[in-house]
Amino acid sequence: MSPLFFIHVPKTAGTSFRKAAEHYFSKEKICYDYGEKQPETSPLIREFVYQKNDLFGLKSTLKQHNISMLGGHVSARRFAPIVNQDRILTFVREPVSRLVSEFKHFKRHYNFQGELADFIKRPEFVNRQFRMLQGYPPHMLGFIGITEHYSESLKLFNHLYQVDLQDLSLNMAGKEKAPAHALDEALIREIKKLNRQEIDHYQKCCELFYQRINLLKDNLPFTHGQIGGYENGKLFGWAFNNEVADEPIDLSILVNNKPVADALACERRANLLQFNVPRDAFIGFSAKVGSLKAEDQVRVIVKNTGQELVNSPKFIA
Repeated sequence: MSPLFFIHVPKTAGTSFRKAAEHYFSKEKICYDYGEKQPETSPLIREFVYQKNDLFGLKSTLKQHNISMLGGHVSARRFAPIVNQDRILTFVREPVSRLVSEFKHFKRHYNFQGELADFIKRPEFVNRQFRMLQGYPPHMLGFIGITEHYSESLKLFNHLYQVDLQDLSLNMAGKEKAPAHALDEALIREIKKLNRQEIDHYQKCCELFYQRINLLKDNLPFTHGQIGGYENGKLFGWAFNNEVADEPIDLSILVNNKPVADALACERRANLLQFNVPRDAFIGFSAKVGSLKAEDQVRVIVKNTGQELVNSPKFIA
């Protein structure tokens, strides 16, 4: 089994999660990448990433050393190629609060010269949370926790991965929180304008999180998947379930809330191989749904759970 890959987005309670992981797995079983010159970065990462640039060599070595988790302030693309899709995880936080918290961090620890109005315009801080996960849609990742619901997120994580990380709540942003309403309204509008992609991404992550929590309450598995498109009377998409990874997902397709077709997600989607998905990417579905008009609403539902896929309901453009 490949190690977990924790994408540590700054100021999202990642320190609490990291310390909880160290307590559970032991520090020796975790490899960190916080930059070539940072003391937290592990020797194996320095050797195989920064000196040899050999990800395959790193993958083999991690297996030899029985490493449980990779992590750091890195983008999803850093280590996703060498871990399974279901092992990629992160936490996200409400964008305005996260950005303000990061500004305070830079003022305290990096002697940032300037005010918040200056900080938010720096390109490296615009849509930062979104950019770290860019290329990996929320519904493709194995787990996404919500900082504002950290304890509940940790319970979900423990259930998914059959572990027992403790809620240490170290360095939590709540201790330094400057609520968005305390900021100048014009500044809030400017932050939201600059970070539209991140705000949209965060909302999608929250929707997935609540959907997953509700399924867990009913002891039902979560299905990764989405409606992909509609062409020449056929609907396309993909779906898979990590809890029964070898089994194709059985789906119902409704148009204007009337059942029109069933589909089995067992077609090859070679473009999804890059995500290391189950079933060697035989996770696609297609179904004839007839000629649809712009106002028609299409829904795709997992038969055994009632879960709707991402982009469902969908209006045909």
